[in-house]
Amino acid sequence: MTDFVLDSNVFVADLIGRKEANQGQRAKPYLDPVRAGVAKAHTPSIIIIEVCSALAREPSLKEPERKVMALRAQSLLRQFAEQGKIVVYQLENTRLEQAATMAMDYLLRSLDAIYVALSDELKLELVTFDENSLAEPLRRGGYTRVVVPT
Repeated sequence: MTDFVLDSNVFVADLIGRKEANQGQRAKPYLDPVRAGVAKAHTPSIIIIEVCSALAREPSLKEPERKVMALRAQSLLRQFAEQGKIVVYQLENTRLEQAATMAMDYLLRSLDAIYVALSDELKLELVTFDENSLAEPLRRGGYTRVVVPT
């Protein structure tokens, strides 16, 4: 397994074992090697906000489980970063400008464009479950470094 750029939705699906379209199982081949330390996930710092926000609103979880899972995810992301399993990149001006360019070129949502810009900068595949709103527009535009786990 090689390093990759991790979209927040893959981390969330793995963490909660999301059954929708079998996403929890489809995420495992990417996250298990990260846990084992044989691959690294690279991600922008916004992943913490995105993951906690997604879990706090996750319809398959009940209160107070949502907040407990969000706090657990925050701690796990911090732990993975400290262990070098996830490399977290800060959003400095050059990355933000590249993300703006990607958003305009591929008609992406702002946060998605940040992940794509990092993927482009690092020359690594972006692993995401956003087939329609992210992977498909990228492929139509000729961007090939995007993978939707199958």
